[in-house]
Amino acid sequence: MLEDIESFKMAKSIVIIDSYYNLSNSSIPIVLYNAKKHFPALDIRLNNTAIDNIEANISSNISDIALSFKEPEDNSLMYTKLMDDTLVLVGPSNFNGPDSITALDINNYPLILLQDQFNIKRRLHLAQEDYRDPLALNIIFTVNTIDVAKSSVLKGYGLSIMPRVCIMDDLIKGTLKEITLQNISLDYSIYLIYTP
Repeated sequence: MLEDIESFKMAKSIVIIDSYYNLSNSSIPIVLYNAKKHFPALDIRLNNTAIDNIEANISSNISDIALSFKEPEDNSLMYTKLMDDTLVLVGPSNFNGPDSITALDINNYPLILLQDQFNIKRRLHLAQEDYRDPLALNIIFTVNTIDVAKSSVLKGYGLSIMPRVCIMDDLIKGTLKEITLQNISLDYSIYLIYTP
């Protein structure tokens, strides 16, 4: 990413970065800090942006670069993969259920889901097709930010599936407990999007 910012260094004094708000929670501060360290003269600004607006903002020069978990659909935009991550099922630290559950077992637990930009419901339903009698997911409510999902889990309202990179500190500190989901792929990538 720093190499891509380098191309803006000579022509601009301000670099505006769009980031899908759920990716901005905990992963972006280190990126911004390192960018500022390498390019101290740049005024680096972050906009939390809905995923559906990121490409339009780049194309219309509202922002210079963007972080997204989707490759751009607009063929005129360039992108590079920054990293791979995975969505993880988490409960509060005092969760006394099993450390590992199947796609069918998840129906037995209340869920707080993120708005389905990551296609979580679809992935769970596809994993349940291996079972004869898949059940409906026990979704308590759906939220649009990781902070609300995390707070709900910590209050004991249910389990949630969130990007590992966004909750890594909570997993390390032990405030959230990861519960392995057996035989379900919840991997995704994070991309840097920019104009050529």
